[in-house]
Amino acid sequence: MLQQYGRQGLHQFVVLYSRVRDAFGVYVFYRESNQVESSAASGLSDEIKEAVLVALESVGRGQRSELNVRFEFDSDENVQKNFGGDYFWRRLR
Repeated sequence: MLQQYGRQGLHQFVVLYSRVRDAFGVYVFYRESNQVESSAASGLSDEIKEAVLVALESVGRGQRSELNVRFEFDSDENVQKNFGGDYFWRRLR
């Protein structure tokens, strides 16, 4: 994902899996806070969601209709400013 979307502002990309809930958490971080809104408006965030779903299907995690995926979009700027640069603490908010 970083290779594919890094030039479009993607800064960090994290996928977490919970066996208990059979669910995925996908955290997408752009470089700057204003990129969160602009990426949603331009369709980039939807494109990233689609790429994640295709990737999960392609590695046998289930059909799209069966997948329980929660997406969160944020920015490194926000993590630095409000969480001291700690992505773990940001995830727990």
